[in-house]
Amino acid sequence: MTARCVLPLVVAFACLWPGVAGAYKVGRAVPLEGVAAKADVIFKATAVSEARTDQGGFEKVPGFAPVETRLRMVSVLKGDVPKGEVGFLHYDVQDGELFCDYEPQHYRLVPGKTYLVFALRQAWNDPALFRQIWMSHTGLKTQGELLCADDQPLASTDVREIYWKELTGLLHSSDPAEVVYAIEMLDKLGGDGRETYDQLKEFPREKVIDAVKPLITSKDPAIARAALMVVGGGNPYMTEERAAFWLATIGVETPGLGRMDPGLKNPGAERYAQDLIALADGSGPEETRALAILALGLTRNPAVQPALERWLTDPSPRVRAAAVVLLADYPAMATGQRLRTAATDPAAEVRSAAARAVGFGQYIDHAGLLADLLKDPDRKVRHDASVSLLSFPPEKESIAAIFRANLGTAEFAPLFLLALAAKDPSPYRDALADVVVKEISPTNWSGGQIPSYTARALLLRDLKAQSPEDLRSGRFDHALDALGTFRKGGGSSPVEVYALYFQKGLTDRAKALRAQATAEAGYDIGSQFDAAAAHPDAYLGN
Repeated sequence: MTARCVLPLVVAFACLWPGVAGAYKVGRAVPLEGVAAKADVIFKATAVSEARTDQGGFEKVPGFAPVETRLRMVSVLKGDVPKGEVGFLHYDVQDGELFCDYEPQHYRLVPGKTYLVFALRQAWNDPALFRQIWMSHTGLKTQGELLCADDQPLASTDVREIYWKELTGLLHSSDPAEVVYAIEMLDKLGGDGRETYDQLKEFPREKVIDAVKPLITSKDPAIARAALMVVGGGNPYMTEERAAFWLATIGVETPGLGRMDPGLKNPGAERYAQDLIALADGSGPEETRALAILALGLTRNPAVQPALERWLTDPSPRVRAAAVVLLADYPAMATGQRLRTAATDPAAEVRSAAARAVGFGQYIDHAGLLADLLKDPDRKVRHDASVSLLSFPPEKESIAAIFRANLGTAEFAPLFLLALAAKDPSPYRDALADVVVKEISPTNWSGGQIPSYTARALLLRDLKAQSPEDLRSGRFDHALDALGTFRKGGGSSPVEVYALYFQKGLTDRAKALRAQATAEAGYDIGSQFDAAAAHPDAYLGN
């Protein structure tokens, strides 16, 4: 795992899918009722100014600073809040500063804008000073404040009704950024249908889709894109970042990647298929047209097929690429000729789409096309081909042959090796040991469990099946040596290996590993070794 620095206002990646290395863990979004219950006060107010502050006992966090925002009161929903101005203490990003890995809960309240604020009392003796409700953000990063559509008093005492009124009001804002904000918030609060940590089911999904749908024809590309993401249900065809997760769901599981719902539906596109087809056929920006096509993903609507014929030969590479991806839903249309045409398209994005279509459609008979695309001059095309290939079972000889033929390719070699070794590590024992010792990682990879960690687990499984006599024969020394080196922070415990050594009578190796780990661990690990020696089977899963 490596530390990562990012620029302010860029979202830091967190460990949100099981087994994926990330910067820090983030809790799931809290329902609105829970946020309201946590707050001492809830009020609607207009931001006046912001200044740094030393109040509040905020810890120092690189890239962030505690500030006091002065707010002019509009309306109070909960608690005792004085009229006039109040102070709100919170973290804010410090522009121009780098921050590494961790983001606290933070807000930027723009002077002149009105917000719904959830806060705690800062001090019993200052009734006009409040602070943010928690220090670590949830999956819904802006929880604790909401940008409002106007500066009018609240017309309801129900938090859910207030959110709906303010957000649907912002859909009519003259500021495109505010419209996009409202769309994205409605998406997250409307049970967006994805297995993510940032969704809530505060509003019926159908209600959100209906409210946002008119904006898919917006002349502003950002607004149209945000609206299409809602109508399309965020289906995995719409964002390339989700491709690997979807492939690990419908195909072979990938170590370290979380699985999505294999029965994922797309109710918005099912309801508004004709509108999406019309938008894709229109004269709007090619980005909007292409996203309208991808929004139809997983509907498998026969009415789409005539339009798909047109889109496959569209002059726009982006539109053609979207159409090729959609071939995954229509096996009868995904002929070898069509896929081959896409795989040899002059535009790299169309060739990438061909690779994704083969994987999304699980068209294993066209895996040879992916083998060819592994040699494509474009790095992304090669990447997409490898991810689709890894979704196919290596028990199929045609797939295993492709993996074996590319074991010398640094871009993918350890991934293909791990796929081949998943069922039976023994033929690949020495190669797996090399991955562990040299900590080999692919150079063109979208993420997942660290290959050396996966290789280590496979080696351990293989060695557990061997007899003590065989393990002492010398034939397994390379693998035993690979497992026997303790790496602090390496992501795995040496205790399991110690249990193996102890169980198999490899006392010298057990002593050496224990001595090294005890010296370098930086914490008391002796009791764990004692327990492993007493009950090795428990540590080895026997």
